Amino acid sequence: MPFKSFLPHSEPYFEYFASAAKNAYETSEALYDLLCNFEHVSEKAKHIHELEQKGDDINHTILNALSRSFIAPFDRQDVQSLSSRIDNFVDHIYAVARRFHLYGIRNIYPEAVTLGRVIRDQGHIIYRSIPLLEKVRDHDEVQRNIVLIHDLENEADAILDEALAKVFEGAQTLEDVANGLRWQELYGLLEDTTDQAEDVANVMETLIIKD
Repeated sequence: MPFKSFLPHSEPYFEYFASAAKNAYETSEALYDLLCNFEHVSEKAKHIHELEQKGDDINHTILNALSRSFIAPFDRQDVQSLSSRIDNFVDHIYAVARRFHLYGIRNIYPEAVTLGRVIRDQGHIIYRSIPLLEKVRDHDEVQRNIVLIHDLENEADAILDEALAKVFEGAQTLEDVANGLRWQELYGLLEDTTDQAEDVANVMETLIIKD
């Protein structure tokens, strides 16, 4: 048997993470498109579901790699955390799209579009940042991007407050109240998604501190 068969096997983790980050960005972009161009919601939600399933597959690939290989670029728990947090971000995006479809929402509000933009921007920053984790010289840029993700989450908190203050304005019927409750949930889901991006940023910060 060749000697190299006994050598520790290294998995291409950074390729996996880059794929996960790209998929997260594409999913956030798809949600933003759904909110900006509010038509064909069923088809767009289906597309987002396909991206969410792709994200699940990438997450499983990373977790399976951990079980096969003793060599990892970070602490094994940190590898699992980063993969899971990116996956959670994508899962929450799909949850938002699914609710818009299931609730049969007919009209979109500007605050929802703005929250969608925040999520898209966070997705783009994650996409830019993940490949930079591989080299220590790029960690200053990662740190700057982490701050941007936190700033966007704070922006989302402010947008949520403004949006929730309006959900029951002018409500006169039970249907108006029901619609307000639906929007209350939708706004909450959108803001929760920005929290998931912040969780990704927190793991990235842990990694560059440890490196």
